[in-house]
Amino acid sequence: MQAAELALASRELRGLEEELVRLTREAECPDERVKAFVTLGRYYELAPEDAKTEQSFLRARYWLAQSEGRGDAEAQAELAIHLLVLYVEGGQIGKAERESETLLLLLESKAAVSAGKRAYALAAMGTLHFAAGRHGEAQVLLERSLVAMEDAGLRKSHVAMRALSYLGSVYLVQRRLPEAERVLLECTAELKKAGMGESEEMVAPLTNLATVYSYAGRPAEAEAAYDRAYLLAEASLGSGHPLLADVLRAHAEYAARQGQKAEARKLNARARAIQQTLPGRRPATTVDMTELLRQRQR
Repeated sequence: MQAAELALASRELRGLEEELVRLTREAECPDERVKAFVTLGRYYELAPEDAKTEQSFLRARYWLAQSEGRGDAEAQAELAIHLLVLYVEGGQIGKAERESETLLLLLESKAAVSAGKRAYALAAMGTLHFAAGRHGEAQVLLERSLVAMEDAGLRKSHVAMRALSYLGSVYLVQRRLPEAERVLLECTAELKKAGMGESEEMVAPLTNLATVYSYAGRPAEAEAAYDRAYLLAEASLGSGHPLLADVLRAHAEYAARQGQKAEARKLNARARAIQQTLPGRRPATTVDMTELLRQRQR
């Protein structure tokens, strides 16, 4: 299992699925099966394969209930966090709400949940509130999570970077452009320091940063950020990913505002072509410029 954990940490995924599936079958007790299925779920998160991710974490939850550690609040919280994030990113808000309720019960009880896991839980619940359009609640939870991660020595973690990206999205929707720019720049800077400057994790914060620049009257920076986000999305996720459609849609809205109608139509057509092949899934960290414009007119 240690070798599998190291492979996951370094994202060396070749041949890892078969090894992890073997470990789930050969586990000699429920506790070992829990660890094996959690690790397999984390593998599928990176793959990514949503159905298999969900199945793995639900199986881990089943075996946790059969194990000697069935009262382990830390393990329960970890599974709920993984599933909540999975459901939010898959647009399954109802399921995400149920996992959030599980987390709230754990956090409000006297159960032994570590400071780090509590911080991660706050971040996960913040992403749910953002996806559900409850931006005020999302802001409070995400800000609290970042403070908690700072206190727990986790401010440079991958979860902290995700929380920064979501918080930047919240500020953008709230039209707090200076705060949005500050948070999104911090997010992209931390991703670069962590060696993820060329990864898919950069796409959402870069797209939102471009939107900030577009409203701040900085067209050259906006165009550069949109182009960079597009290139990263295509290179890291492929030409048919929904996040690429979001980048194209955001760029199209900006082009329309700039009077570039032909370019806007072309970008929108490409976005629609992608979206039609992947109905029902929309990453929650990218702010829709159409919605932002609607809010500004209220």
